[in-house]
Amino acid sequence: MRESGTRYCIITTLTGLLSVVGCSTLSQPQTNYESLSQKPLSQWTADDVVHVSQEHIDEEVPADEKAKPLDSISRTFRRISGAGPRTDEARQQFQLAEATFREASAKRAQPESAAESDDRFSTAAEQYEKAGALWPDSELEQDALFMAAESYYFGNQYPRANLTYEQLLKQYPETKHLDRVEARRFTISQYWLSLNEKQARPFYAFNWTDQTRPLRDDFGHAVKIYDRIRFDDPTGRLADDATLAAGVAYLEQADYHRADQYFTDLRTHFASSEHQFHAHLYGIQAKLQIYEGPDYSAEPLLGAEKLLKQIHRQFPQLCKRESETLNKAYAQVRLGLAERGWNAGKFYDQRKQYKAARLHYQQLLEDYPETPFSQQARDRLTQISDEPDSPPQAVPWLVKIFPDDTTVKPLIATSPLGNARR
Repeated sequence: MRESGTRYCIITTLTGLLSVVGCSTLSQPQTNYESLSQKPLSQWTADDVVHVSQEHIDEEVPADEKAKPLDSISRTFRRISGAGPRTDEARQQFQLAEATFREASAKRAQPESAAESDDRFSTAAEQYEKAGALWPDSELEQDALFMAAESYYFGNQYPRANLTYEQLLKQYPETKHLDRVEARRFTISQYWLSLNEKQARPFYAFNWTDQTRPLRDDFGHAVKIYDRIRFDDPTGRLADDATLAAGVAYLEQADYHRADQYFTDLRTHFASSEHQFHAHLYGIQAKLQIYEGPDYSAEPLLGAEKLLKQIHRQFPQLCKRESETLNKAYAQVRLGLAERGWNAGKFYDQRKQYKAARLHYQQLLEDYPETPFSQQARDRLTQISDEPDSPPQAVPWLVKIFPDDTTVKPLIATSPLGNARR
């Protein structure tokens, strides 16, 4: 009797749930959500908050959602238990945040209310975050996160604004606010770099009072934003700008290897960028700074020489404007390569291998006649003109003990057919 009663309760409960799910599925409204302001970025200000009417904010359900009854049952259970999205409260909280944002924007226009304006922006940000939390995975949450970050931005809390922008991009990588988000972050990065340039803080210094700056390492946080812009939106309109800005930042910090990596990346992956000329120009400077002298690799010099040829071939008009810088770089490359040729000739000269020394000196005269090393090579060629090609053998009897290489037979005989198979 007890078992039949329990079975009856279960069947009754499931029947009621299925009826609720069926009704909600059939009555799902068609959404037509209006996005926030579509004004160009250059015209976007704190006052540009577009009011989204309550009847146009609703949950977007995929077209095939009706074919997922288990998901519908799960949403129904969450709604009954109070754990599901509270759409009405989310809309009301979003509208409250909009009102606070407008109030903060009005106070911001009054110099005497600047401090109070920052507080109101902070309150608006918290209200937007609460509205998004009430309706997760929705269009409203996406807009709420964006406006929360905007509130922190206009409230001069740049680290919190950047973190909120990153949270938005993490949850909604294809967000409709992507261009504005990346533009805001780019501005924040430039601001931190300017502060670091004016007053660089040591690595052990911490910031406990200034809400516009990170806790520490302004430079590192600024360059990290540039990297995130490049990775979050590699085909966006700011990706090449961020790459150039990061390279210039490292160049000014005398980190020439990293600067060269960014300029190389810009030349390689952003062929149509408007910054190609500067990527070549700054790349030449970085490579010349990387070069450490004739005792080290010649790769930086050869790379700079290659870029000099490319920049004159691709940007002949712009090169005229930077002719002094480019001519100086060209002379530096030629002098460095001539010095390497002189050192190579002197190496064989000191070992009395005069044939090899004469070859290097002669090559130096032909390739770099305008450098001061050419006259030194000419003088030395005159001095060793009568010297033998190789020094005399010190112990000829010891050399005769060992057989000539041409007469040594292989230890294992091989047939022509075996060699052909190899």
